[in-house]
Amino acid sequence: MRVEIQRASVEQAAEIAAIKREVWPDEWADAAYLAAVVAEPDHVTHIGWVDGLAAGLVSGFVTLDENGVRRWEVDLLGVLPAYRGRGLAIRLVAASTASGYEIGAAMARGLVAVGNTGSEKAFARAGYGIAAGTCGLYVSDGAAEMQSGDAAGAYLLPVTTLNYRGIWVEGRITEAGLWQARAVRTRYGWQIAGAVIPLADTVAAGAAQAAGYALVGQYRWWTHNGR
Repeated sequence: MRVEIQRASVEQAAEIAAIKREVWPDEWADAAYLAAVVAEPDHVTHIGWVDGLAAGLVSGFVTLDENGVRRWEVDLLGVLPAYRGRGLAIRLVAASTASGYEIGAAMARGLVAVGNTGSEKAFARAGYGIAAGTCGLYVSDGAAEMQSGDAAGAYLLPVTTLNYRGIWVEGRITEAGLWQARAVRTRYGWQIAGAVIPLADTVAAGAAQAAGYALVGQYRWWTHNGR
């Protein structure tokens, strides 16, 4: 079995779309959109090839935290069912992580659903560790207008992924800040506003629910701190 991990090109958007459709059949997979994302300078997608067939992918991109630190987000990892259990996911995560550091990230991280043992093993084998605490992922795709209220300390972070354009809420999570994120999403026609909130932070979770966000799953951050 010949395995190669290669950085994807714009011309390979169809292969990326095909992998997405098989791994996540309910997700959007438009080749033109995927090509535009792959072309972005701070976004890198890798394809895992097995005997010349596109068998898996990983995508990553740079974000800046509220202090301006460059982070590498290992955002989407998927391997076709027929090729799982062969170490391909580990090699994909390792390749993506290396690319993040090559373009100046200070750390790397990935958000993995609780119970996704395949991804957990891949991140662990690629040198990642679990950050303390389980989090809830809250998202909204509803329209909103700007609300009054104290949004001080909220950090609104626009992101472009292979699945969506959207805005993340980090920093101080308040109802006003979450409404503000929904309003920004509405203004620009993006797909999703979201926040990752520790389950232990019941105040922030309540604010998310009050602002019209739905809990879609429980996740853990996996982090990699330096080369």
